Amino acid sequence: MRRFGIVAVLVLAIVVATSAAIGAEVGLTSVLYPDDRVADLGFSPTYRASKAELSGQVTTKDGQAQIILTYKDIEPAILFGGDITSYVVWAVTPAGVAENLGGIANMEKSGTATLATPKKDFALMITAEFMPTVRYPGDLVVYTSGPVELKGAKLTPFTFSGFKDRSALIKSEKDSIVGLTYKDKAPLALMQAKKSVEIADRVSAAKYDAASVQQAKASLQTANDRLSKDWNDTKGLEAAGATLEYSTRALTKWATQTEIDKKEAMASTAAAEKSALAQQASTAEQRLKQTEADLSNAQKRVGELKLENDQLRSQNVTLTQQAKLSTGQRDAITRDIMGQISSLTTSAQTDRGYIITLAGTAFPSGQSTLTTDAKYVLAKLSGLLLAVPEGSLVIEGHTDSTEMPDMDLSNARAREVETFLREMGLPESRMRTAGFGQRNPVSPNDTPEGRAKNRRVDLVISTPGERTARDQE
Repeated sequence: MRRFGIVAVLVLAIVVATSAAIGAEVGLTSVLYPDDRVADLGFSPTYRASKAELSGQVTTKDGQAQIILTYKDIEPAILFGGDITSYVVWAVTPAGVAENLGGIANMEKSGTATLATPKKDFALMITAEFMPTVRYPGDLVVYTSGPVELKGAKLTPFTFSGFKDRSALIKSEKDSIVGLTYKDKAPLALMQAKKSVEIADRVSAAKYDAASVQQAKASLQTANDRLSKDWNDTKGLEAAGATLEYSTRALTKWATQTEIDKKEAMASTAAAEKSALAQQASTAEQRLKQTEADLSNAQKRVGELKLENDQLRSQNVTLTQQAKLSTGQRDAITRDIMGQISSLTTSAQTDRGYIITLAGTAFPSGQSTLTTDAKYVLAKLSGLLLAVPEGSLVIEGHTDSTEMPDMDLSNARAREVETFLREMGLPESRMRTAGFGQRNPVSPNDTPEGRAKNRRVDLVISTPGERTARDQE
């Protein structure tokens, strides 16, 4: 009878542990057993189980611990209802590793079970499960081992919380069976066999091992037929045990393939993510190359502009030497130069002089660093301004409504422009800067486009002719 009551621990899990820990925890006391000693072990019930006579004897030798459990009058796990049919003994280490040692009291309320583990430092815990071969414990803890009195043994209290949530697959109807007694005359072996076939059907285990499921159902039919006439029929009980073994085999293959499918899916996802990252890296590399090419072109353009500046300086010298030119001729030359400036960027003729605006992409939001496009315009502008040696320049910085309200950022933008123009050869004496913050918007700040226009620097150019005209007025 015992060979049907204790089902060997399988290498593969019946339940695939894909869900997270459920948050339950239990206090245990681990015992580090000395070699070649025998220790008597006591057990205590949790609030879920009635008191029963349960004791253990642990012998360690050659790195192996042998455990003999003796139990009497344990009410069967099937009283929890739902899918619960079995009790499973676990060896649990302080590090939180739980090893399934086998089942007890699954066929009879009283008996003896011989179990073994290579662990030397462990506590024992008994849980109510749907099958004796689960790899990870559920949270229906019914009994726990206590400390031992043995010379040389080391005790370590700890908390175990490595339970797995199988509620999506396995259900129990009761949280505690305290005070309940199994009164059904049907053998526990038959009830366990029926549940194992039911669960195998529920998870479609036949998809992975149709032969074992078929054999399990045939054995269950035999067990039903014989035990319905005599609850103690030996062949009927053997058929129930065979049903459990066949359904366990099918469920094992189901668990194995499910785990393989999960790993393959994860590998496929990882491969897809790796490919996407590789594509992103390739795209980033292409963008970097394009940026480097753009920078090279910009540097080339700045070099060309410096050459133009040198030419304009030469023109400036020529203009200075031509002192005999009439005021009208000089003003005509100035207007021509200002026309060239207006073709570079937004500009307007006002009573203050020519106002040239660097807005939008000239400055990133919240920053005072000039963009490459803005430097190109300023480099061109500096050369043209050199051709008007008597023109003065006021550089005014502005911010949009999302940027800092004080003057620091607007002043920084104005000084950044002044510094660049000075590097291009424009005399510092011809320039002065001012910051106005958010005070002088030229467009509503309620759209990105409007804010881009307000995020600007205005360059106000005043020529000698314009100053004379204003003075006459």
